[in-house]
Amino acid sequence: MGNSPPSPSPRLRPTPRGFEVTVIGPHVVSRPITIYLCDTEEQMEAITVLQLKLRIFSRRPDFKRRGIVLIFDSKVMADERTLVSYGVGNKSVIEMSYPK
Repeated sequence: MGNSPPSPSPRLRPTPRGFEVTVIGPHVVSRPITIYLCDTEEQMEAITVLQLKLRIFSRRPDFKRRGIVLIFDSKVMADERTLVSYGVGNKSVIEMSYPK
């Protein structure tokens, strides 16, 4: 019974490939996009919604032209907030929509 550090939340445990999320929504419904985010919990805690959008645009430049809105747990995600602040973790599924 030592003072071992608490284990990370299951949502913040990386897979062997690191942390990743899946994006679903218009034009990706039949083929969701899996986006690699990072390798460590510390890196995951710092990734913003805008950084995720930039990674999506690098995979699908056509989305940048129209702009996108990301939604997690029925909440529209603000660019400046971190993914973790919304409860996003490893293997989370994030919805994508176009702005109205």
